Amino acid sequence: MEDQFQRKIEYARISVTDRCNLRCRYCRPDHQEILEHKDILTYEELLQICEMFCRLGIRRFKVTGGEPLVRHGCLSFMRSLKQLTGVKQVTLTTNGTLLRPEISKLKEIKIDGINISLDTLNPEKYQKITGSYQLEEVLTSIDAAWEAEIPVKINKVLLPEDTMEDLWPFVERFMEKRKIPVRLIEQMPFGNQKVESAVLTGETILKAIRQSGRSAAKLDTAFGNGPASYYRIQGAVAPLGLIEAVHGNFCAECNRIRLTSAGWLKPCLYSPPTISLRDLLRSGRSEEEILQKIHKEIFEKPVSHHFGEKPSAEEMYRIGG
Repeated sequence: MEDQFQRKIEYARISVTDRCNLRCRYCRPDHQEILEHKDILTYEELLQICEMFCRLGIRRFKVTGGEPLVRHGCLSFMRSLKQLTGVKQVTLTTNGTLLRPEISKLKEIKIDGINISLDTLNPEKYQKITGSYQLEEVLTSIDAAWEAEIPVKINKVLLPEDTMEDLWPFVERFMEKRKIPVRLIEQMPFGNQKVESAVLTGETILKAIRQSGRSAAKLDTAFGNGPASYYRIQGAVAPLGLIEAVHGNFCAECNRIRLTSAGWLKPCLYSPPTISLRDLLRSGRSEEEILQKIHKEIFEKPVSHHFGEKPSAEEMYRIGG
C-alpha cells in the first residue's frame, strides 16, 4: 500500500524479543526493563499480524530482536512466516554469537539473507563495546553462512572514536577476501541521549579511500531493502554501503514499518509507537477492524524523522534493529 506521501510501504521489521545476550553500549541502557514473557507477542500472534500486513501489501520481512536467536522457536517462526501467502522475502538480523549452530537449519528453510551486526575486528575493542569475548564465534558464524551460500551483509555502527584504521580490516576481510558487503551506519540519538560527533562520516570515508589511491564509484544497484548508498571500491569484490539516517535523510524513500516484540506498531523509527496490536488481538477485536486500524496508521506515517533537531525518546533495544 501507499502512505499519504505516495511512498510504497512493502517492508516490515518484526522484533521477536527485547532480550539480548550482548550489552552494546550504544543500544542498551544501564537500567533496562526487560518484558515478561506474557507481555510479548506469541508466535501465533506474530504470524496473525504478519498475515494482515501481507493483505496490505507488505511482501518483505526482517526478523530482529534484541537478539532474535535467544528466543526459543525463532527458526520455526521464520519457516512459517516464509510460507504465508504473499511473502516474497524473509531475512534475519543477528549479532552472530548464536548463529553458527543454526546455519544448516537456516539453509533448509531457505532464509533469504542474514545481516550480522559487528562493530570491530579488534578483540579488546569488541569486549569494550559488547561486554563479551565472543568475537571469534561471530567470525566463525560469518564464514559458515558464507560457505553455506547464504547471502550475508555486515552492519557496522560508526562509533565516535573510529578511524580509518578501524575500517580497513572490514574492507580486507569481507569485501576483498569474501563477497560480503559491509554497511557503515551512522549512529542515531535514542533514549533522549545526544550522540558524540563521529570522526568518520560518509564523506570523510570516501575521501580517505580515494586518497589511498583507490576509486570509489557510486552504484545505482540496491543490495537489499534498506536505504544504503552503495559504492564499488577498487580491489573489492563486494560493495561498501553507507547508511546516514541523520545527515543523509532518506525519509522520502522510506518503505518500512516496524512491529515491536510487545506488539506496538511503529510506522516511523524516530516517532513513538502508534497502536498496540497485541491489545487489539487480545481484546477480541475482529481481524477486519484491526486491519483497518493498521491501514490508517501506515497511511498516516510521518513525512520525516527529527534526529537532526533532537534525540528520539525511544529506546533502541525496545524497537528492534
